[in-house]
Formats: sequence, C-alpha cells, structure tokens
Amino acid sequence: MASTGKSLNLETGRKLSAREAAAFTDEIKHRMYARWNEKVFGGAFMRDLETGELPFETIRLFWKHWYSYPVEINNFHLIIYQRHQGFFARHRDLIAPYVGKISDELVNPTIPGHIQVLIKQGEAFGGNLTA
Repeated sequence: MASTGKSLNLETGRKLSAREAAAFTDEIKHRMYARWNEKVFGGAFMRDLETGELPFETIRLFWKHWYSYPVEINNFHLIIYQRHQGFFARHRDLIAPYVGKISDELVNPTIPGHIQVLIKQGEAFGGNLTA
C-alpha cells in the first residue's frame, strides 16, 4: 500500500487478512515517521539544536517543562490498561508483558523511574523545577 496522501479507512466489522493488516499498519507507520521527520526533526528547535544555535536558556526551559513527560506517559499506560481490561482478560498472555512495561517506567533505573533521569538532565543544564 503506497502512501497516496488519501485518508486511511477501515470498514467496520470487516476482518482483514494478514497481508491487508500488515499493509495497513505499514502505511500508518510510514505516515507517522514521515510526519515525525517533518514536524520534529525538520522543526526549528531541532534544527537549531543540531547546528549549536539553540540558546542555552531555551534548553533550560525545555527541560523545565519536559521533566513531567514520563508521568504523563505512565498515566497513559495505566489508562490503556484500565480501559482494555476485557481485552486483557481474553488474552491473559499479554498481561505480564504490558504490566512489565508499566513497571519498567516506574522502577528503572531506580524508583521513581524514568522521571529521575529527566530531572538529573535538567539539573545538569542548570535548571531546577521550582524556578
């Protein structure tokens, strides 16, 4: 399924073959990566960061606001887990890997999890969470 720029639609209730499902998800991934490259890597922030022209104060501000991102991600994982309890009840073999992902976010590299990495990086840039 080559990217045509057309919207992707699924017919409700129609089961896709393995080949159709793979083509559909491949197209979604292709579009997602293209958009990511355009908006993130092609954006002014990353461009200036890469060339060394991003003001240090902007980096500090970025880390000040970015540190809570892992908390949002963890919350998102927990919402998905709660929302899809029926799915997990039918596919019990997926519970352990999914809960393992949630656990990883909260305990690695040590408790309180990934947020401490961002806090330490922010401190290395001279930022703090209260200023």
